Amino acid sequence: MPGFPAATNRKGAPMRTLKLLVLLPVVLMLAAWKGDTPEDTLLALSAELCASGDMLVTRKYLANPEAMGEVEVAIEVFTQADPDGYEQLKADLRAECAAVRPVRFLEVDIRGQEATVRYEQANGEEGQDDLARRDGKWKVVLVM
Repeated sequence: MPGFPAATNRKGAPMRTLKLLVLLPVVLMLAAWKGDTPEDTLLALSAELCASGDMLVTRKYLANPEAMGEVEVAIEVFTQADPDGYEQLKADLRAECAAVRPVRFLEVDIRGQEATVRYEQANGEEGQDDLARRDGKWKVVLVM
């Protein structure tokens, strides 16, 4: 922009370059998501959710996306009541996401078109998700 110097980091490198280097691996992983394995789906979902903080991005990873209806209505009401509040909620989710993302898969139990995955989270706790194969991809079963 004329009249404004480009933002730089402490060493003078343009921030755009720094952001690209940080975001490029996430973008490449998301672009490559094929849902071939339950683990791939959980890693791609985690990466996109942690990068955006927006719960609405989870829809494409869900075996039952209609379950997001209630969440979408709640987000719409929340956003109308407090437009900045949802942005803060997304920022909070991005901050917390790093602690609960899967870092090591402990057990993958595939039963035909259904699977249960147990994993260790970055914070050391265990997590578990159920998935179902839909249209050739493994997707998370959301329980509301």
